[in-house]
Amino acid sequence: MKRIILAAVMLSIGSGGTAEDSSADNSRIWDSACNQIGEIAESIMRARQNNMPISRLIARNNETIGSKSDTASVEYAAILRGLILVAYEASPYSTPKFQDDEVADFRNDAEYTCFQGRLSEYADQD
Repeated sequence: MKRIILAAVMLSIGSGGTAEDSSADNSRIWDSACNQIGEIAESIMRARQNNMPISRLIARNNETIGSKSDTASVEYAAILRGLILVAYEASPYSTPKFQDDEVADFRNDAEYTCFQGRLSEYADQD
């Protein structure tokens, strides 16, 4: 994921403009990417709270990446797999309020980790 973001940052920096524009673009790209990671984390934890089998999420992750073998795709798949594994360390709750709290906490943790630039920690879950 970092490589995808870095590639986008490099493209935006290489597209001209002032240093301030590049810095602002870089920030917007990171903000957008971390928001997307948060949305994915929310979906994963929602599936966990609804007792979806972990094998189904792992299979979806594998299908999404498919036969892509470029470094960015492989790293992205590892991060998503790590998010899935971390989510399934949590117990599912039976009440909607506790489920919603767990989903929100998981999303916030994933976004916080992303904003800190530590997404590779999720890839190290295996």
